[in-house]
Amino acid sequence: MPSNRKVLILGCNHLQIPYIKEARKLGFFVIGCDRNPHAPGREFVDRFYCVGYDDFQNLLKIAEQESLTAEDRLFTAASHFAYEGLGYVAESTNIPFPSRQNIDICLDKIKFYELLKQYQLQFPHTQIFHKNRPPEINPEKTYYLKSDYGKSPNYCYLVKDGNFPDLPDKFDNFYRHYFLIQEAVVGDHYRLNLYRDQVACFLNYGTNHFLPLHLPGIHAQEFIYQLQKLQCDLHLSNFIIKIDYIVSSKGCFVLDIGLDPPMRLR
Repeated sequence: MPSNRKVLILGCNHLQIPYIKEARKLGFFVIGCDRNPHAPGREFVDRFYCVGYDDFQNLLKIAEQESLTAEDRLFTAASHFAYEGLGYVAESTNIPFPSRQNIDICLDKIKFYELLKQYQLQFPHTQIFHKNRPPEINPEKTYYLKSDYGKSPNYCYLVKDGNFPDLPDKFDNFYRHYFLIQEAVVGDHYRLNLYRDQVACFLNYGTNHFLPLHLPGIHAQEFIYQLQKLQCDLHLSNFIIKIDYIVSSKGCFVLDIGLDPPMRLR
C-alpha cells in the first residue's frame, strides 16, 4: 500500500492506540484528532490536531489542509457521536463512508424506531414526552424516560408509580429536541454484534456484564435476517454494530443500535 495514503482517526486516547498502531502497520499516514492536547495516542500518529470530534468546521478544514481524497480512509473507535464528524468529512471528500443521514438514524431514537417498522421489527411502545403536558400512563406499569440521542446511562430514567423525574433544562449531544417515554418490556435482555454475515450473541445479565451464547429468541433466524438487511441498507455491513433487544413472551423487541469499535468483541 502506498505510504502517502492517509487515514483520519478521531480519538487518540488509550483505547484507540492499538488501532492507530495497526493503521501504521498497514502503511497509512495517520492523522489523529483529539480535543485533549495531551492525548496519549498523540505520540503514535504522524500528524496530530487538537480538535474534537464534534468540531465539524475544523474537521473540514483539516480535511482540506491534508488534501484528503476518495483514496483515503476514515476511522474512529471513540464515541458514537464521532461518526457524525466523520460523516461531514466523508461528504466533503467523497471518502467511502456511511452517509450523515444513515449515521443520524443510528443516533436518533425516533428515526431508528421509524425505520424498524419497515423491517417488521418490534420495539417497545414509545411516544414523545412533553414536560408541560405529560401523557397519561398506567401507574401500575414501569416506563423509561430516554432522551432522543441518549446513550445509556446518559439521560435514561426509570418511571414507577406514575412519578416523573426532573429533566434537564439545557440541550446537549445526548438531548437535542425531546425526551421519549417508553413502556418497559418484561423479558431477557440480549445484545447482538453484527459484522457482515457474522453474528455474535450475548446475554445481558447486569450492567456491563455479558455472557456469550448461541442465538436465542422467538423466530431468531427471521429476526437476525431482518437486522442484517437493515444493516446492509444503512451501508454498515463493514462496521460492527450492536443491537440491544429483549425477548419476551410476545417476541423480540429492539431497544437500541450502536456503532461499536472492535474492542467490544474482546
